[in-house]
Amino acid sequence: MRLTSTDEYTTVRLPKELMEEIDSILKRGVMGYKSRAEFIKEAIREKLRTIPREILEQLPLEHFNLSENGVRILDRSLANKHSRGRIIDVYFKPDKVLCEYCESTSCAT
Repeated sequence: MRLTSTDEYTTVRLPKELMEEIDSILKRGVMGYKSRAEFIKEAIREKLRTIPREILEQLPLEHFNLSENGVRILDRSLANKHSRGRIIDVYFKPDKVLCEYCESTSCAT
């Protein structure tokens, strides 16, 4: 599956007062930022660098792969002596989301 430029981005809603602070920084030309997106991407990347790798590796769910049918998730909570977890397929249907592991539309795992 080939990603288009619109598939590579998503939207996040932020509180208005936070955006006003960012806009103020942009207007004053602080550190050369030119856009909200540029400032926010750098802030997120900086924050991500502060999270120790060990903690990230302990998170129970991790995005593994993506297809036109859905997403594959590595679920570390299902680890055993033979593997570090199980890959679960989650399918996106027109009217619901379906977890192949628990065969549910409202997965609790």
